[in-house]
Amino acid sequence: MTTIHGSDYNDTLNGGADNDFIYGHNGDDWIFGGNGLGSASGGNDYLDGGDGNDTISGGKGQDTITGGKGNDVLFAVASTLAEFDNNFLYGGLGQDFLYGSYGNDTLDGGTGKDQMYGGYGNDLYYVDNKDDVVTEYVDQGFDTVYASINYTLGDNVENLRLIGNNIAGTGNTLNNSIVGNLYNNRLRGLDGDDTLDGFDGDDTLDGGNGNDYLIGGTGNDSLNGGSGNDTLDGGDGDDYYDGGSGNDYLYGGAGNNTLNGGAGNDYLIGGTGYNQLMGGTGNDEYYIYSNNDVVIESQNQGTERVIVDFDYILPDNVEVLSFAGSAATGVGNTLNNWIGGNEVSNYLYGLVGNDTIYGFGGDDILYGGDDNDALYGSFNNDTLLGGEGDDILCGFGSGVEYDILTGDAGQDTFVLGEAGNPFYIGLGRATITDFSATYDKIQVAGNISQYSLQFSNTTGTSATDTLIYYGVELLGILQDTTNVTIGANFVFV
Repeated sequence: MTTIHGSDYNDTLNGGADNDFIYGHNGDDWIFGGNGLGSASGGNDYLDGGDGNDTISGGKGQDTITGGKGNDVLFAVASTLAEFDNNFLYGGLGQDFLYGSYGNDTLDGGTGKDQMYGGYGNDLYYVDNKDDVVTEYVDQGFDTVYASINYTLGDNVENLRLIGNNIAGTGNTLNNSIVGNLYNNRLRGLDGDDTLDGFDGDDTLDGGNGNDYLIGGTGNDSLNGGSGNDTLDGGDGDDYYDGGSGNDYLYGGAGNNTLNGGAGNDYLIGGTGYNQLMGGTGNDEYYIYSNNDVVIESQNQGTERVIVDFDYILPDNVEVLSFAGSAATGVGNTLNNWIGGNEVSNYLYGLVGNDTIYGFGGDDILYGGDDNDALYGSFNNDTLLGGEGDDILCGFGSGVEYDILTGDAGQDTFVLGEAGNPFYIGLGRATITDFSATYDKIQVAGNISQYSLQFSNTTGTSATDTLIYYGVELLGILQDTTNVTIGANFVFV
């Protein structure tokens, strides 16, 4: 190891092949960590120009180069990409030029208007002046700027980290990663598929073009996805989301949030708190975890779906309701709804409109309400009530299952089988409580030769019932009626 001190004059100092400590002190010095300008020899050096306009070259090795006061030129030198030395260059006071090399270099111009060239490798730049210039060329690595001022990334630089108070950061046409700090930041991705992370503070994030990922972090943040298929995650705080155009994912997180999907087929997840969710145009899906959430949809904006794990009534202009978890009761609205239950015993009510209702698992009660509804039970003991209108009632009987089907008013179809699949084979059966030979039909699988009718008082009333047999299997009972014929009242599929 060699230690060399210059004078107060203009010195030329050469370190050689060892690990050198060289101090230029005053004067306009030339300092070489190796054996001269451009030399590939040298160790891991510490080179300090001191005052004056210095020119410093590190040579081979992982060097720390400090320009000190003055307008300095700093070089990190390596002869080949394979050497890949990682150097630290600090300009200090003055207007400096910093040149990295093949390694992952750190370049900090210090105060003044500095120009920094990282070269190959994944380089780090520190910027503190609006006139600092960072230059990178295509395919020279993945580089990061740490800025303490408002800053826009230059060409071919991928990443930006903000280290100043209440400042803004802007990307470029690449796929950028931009991260804020503890203060209130404004982050803009511009083009590319960007990742913006506000971290702490009340931040404003704008993804711009591309498929962006926006993270609000803590604080009350505003997230705007822009164009593209974006993911917006507000984190903690009372946040505002705007997905913009594209098919976006909006995650509410903690706090009282406002989520606006914008144009496109969006997914909105309320999270905890009191949230307001607006899908905008397109076919949107809402995941609701609290009765405190409010879904707002306007007319003719698409087909919307709400997924909940608690009892729920569909709001206006939302068509589809699906249950998750242990939710039991669901009610539609005045639209033509699709309502799907879960594995527990559900009560599902279509209300007004031509509704389609599925019970799925559990002993379900399905009520179509007004208009022409289609009700489908599950592989349990279900009760289906069509209500007003021309309804389809299907229990999906399989094995030991006892369903009760009531059409109510209208011309109803009771389904006891699908093509190639007769229902209620085994111990189960369907009981049809109000079959009208004048208006209603029974759908069965197969052909007329496979079915027969018997008449018996089986339900405990004084009237005689009609029993429907598929071979020797009892499929259904038409309660309190014998005015039935297979040819006139059955439909075969």
